[in-house]
Parts: sequence; structure tokens; C-alpha cells
Amino acid sequence: MGETPTKPEEQKVTSERTGWKTPLLLTLCLLQAANALKGPRLVSGEPGGAVTITCHYAPTSVNRHQRKYWCRLGPPNWICRTIVSTNHYTHLQYHGRATLEDFPWSSMFVVRLSQLSPMDEGCYRCGIGSRNDMLFFSVNLTVSTGLFQKRKASLGS
Repeated sequence: MGETPTKPEEQKVTSERTGWKTPLLLTLCLLQAANALKGPRLVSGEPGGAVTITCHYAPTSVNRHQRKYWCRLGPPNWICRTIVSTNHYTHLQYHGRATLEDFPWSSMFVVRLSQLSPMDEGCYRCGIGSRNDMLFFSVNLTVSTGLFQKRKASLGS
């Protein structure tokens, strides 16, 4: 009985004070998701050679158990076609040259693409999830004979 009923103005102020928490928590979650995957943005290799890309992810139980994938963008540029994934899938054109190995307790997976050709140049994604457009980072792959020739010249061969 001795309680004074809360005035409507006081209720409004209280809800306004707590209202800032929701957008802040949402922003923090989005930033965490944005930083959940990390790795190289640029990778280069020589024709006939191989590249290895290490994709680090946040050490959460969900990430450890999610599908990991490597996909190639385009065409059209907004579609990323899976090359290899932890679902035991490898695209027909990449059989024998693309592998993906997950190391869940180290919070990383490693993609290897071998027998490179100039046709492999392009934009790829390292990602986690059932879809190829949720949690990922982009990697630009270049394949150049110039790299090999420069290295050979610097060795005096």
C-alpha cells in the first residue's frame, strides 16, 4: 500500500533510457559477425602452381559446427557458386585441385587450389553457413607468369 503510482512521464523517461540498449546490442552483434571471418584479401599464384588460403573464424560452438565453404563470384557478380565445402561437395570443374580442410578447435579452415591457370583469376569468398551470402570475406586471386619470371631472374637462373 504505501507505494506511489508511477506517473506516465516517469514511465516514458524510463523506457527512453533503456531504449538505447537495443540498437547498441544490435550494432555490437553486427560488428562481431563482420569480424567473425578473417584472412587474406589478395592472393596470387603462378600458372601450374597452387595457393593456400587460411580462413580464421570466431571460436564459437556455432561456427565450429557450421558448413564452411569456398565459392567463386559471378557471373552475375552477386552469385557465389560453391567450389568446395565441408558438406563433402566439390564442383566438377575443381575435382582433384580444390580442397577444404576444417580445424574447428583452431577456429580456422584451409582452402587449397592447385594446377592454377589464368582462368582461375577472380573474386572468391571464404565463408560459413548454409548459404553463400551470409558470413564471408572476399579474396581476390591473380594468376601471373610475371611472378615466376621475376623470382627466377632474382635467383640468377
